[in-house]
Amino acid sequence: MGYCFVTTEKIHDLGTLSSKDNHNNRKVSVDNADPSKADLNKVLYGNQVPFADFYRDRIAQLPYYANHRVRKGQVLAYEVVMTFSREDREHIDLDAWQKKNVEWLKKEFNKAGDGKNNIASVVYHADEPGNVHCHAIVVPIDEQGHLNASAYTNGARKMTELQNSYAEDMAEFALKRGLKGSSARHRDIKKFYADLNRAMKVPEALPGESAFAYRERVYEDIQTLQASAKKKRDTEYTQFQRRMDQERISQRNAISEEWKNAKRDMDQLVQKTQKQVLDLEQKKEQLGELVKTLENLSGKDYPEILHDLQATLRLQESIKAMRETDPDKAAELSALLEDSPQKEMDR
Repeated sequence: MGYCFVTTEKIHDLGTLSSKDNHNNRKVSVDNADPSKADLNKVLYGNQVPFADFYRDRIAQLPYYANHRVRKGQVLAYEVVMTFSREDREHIDLDAWQKKNVEWLKKEFNKAGDGKNNIASVVYHADEPGNVHCHAIVVPIDEQGHLNASAYTNGARKMTELQNSYAEDMAEFALKRGLKGSSARHRDIKKFYADLNRAMKVPEALPGESAFAYRERVYEDIQTLQASAKKKRDTEYTQFQRRMDQERISQRNAISEEWKNAKRDMDQLVQKTQKQVLDLEQKKEQLGELVKTLENLSGKDYPEILHDLQATLRLQESIKAMRETDPDKAAELSALLEDSPQKEMDR
């Protein structure tokens, strides 16, 4: 089973938005893009309106901005990039995959209160050395009709929900999301191109070699071999990163399990202590009832009963000792002691 990836990049100004338009729609020459493969690229969604114009039109449609201005530095749009692990390319129905990406984007980002479309464009690129991928430009209008990027991707929880949602929709292509809780982050597309440029050192033309032949040699040899070597390094790094993430998550789970066990033991101890306290309270109550019963039967209060009981115990000890020296006297005193409680009750 392969992996699917979705990344988002915030766009804070119209200049950057226009640059994304030029890149995504190939209005300018793009590093690492093969012009001979340009016909493989597709516009999957959108009416080809310049991205900056789409943004202006979308804001103009919202009543809130008739009396309010967009804050300086606010996120104006998102670029959403979607792809999957390159080694799974031959197993993927690319037409169905493209269609599913558009459906997922509409489901996740078309949540504006006025019911109108937030997605300026979705394009498919297959002219670069890396794997095929889709670029989407989204103006994040929320359910209240406000420009609000936080409603879609603010915080780790919402980003996790977005990743989970994408993985669920890509499951039909036997693709799953990356490791949950991973410290890995998808690279910015500009950094990707910079890394690729450093990996691809283009050789000089051979003596007498035509420009066409040189171009073909560069694309066939350099792009294939060195991009393949870079992919191998990236794969090794990714595998290492995943191992580290798995160890970290395993340790975190072990600590969590230890905490749960300690908490369970503490809860059991608290329950046991509470039961012991309750038993003592019950015994105290029972003892109090017994004291009241004795007081009612004897007509005396508890201190007097205790005093008489202690005197009786001392007398019994004396009688016990007397049995060795004067058994008859001991028997007489014992009989008197036995008759005394009955006389008390008769009175």
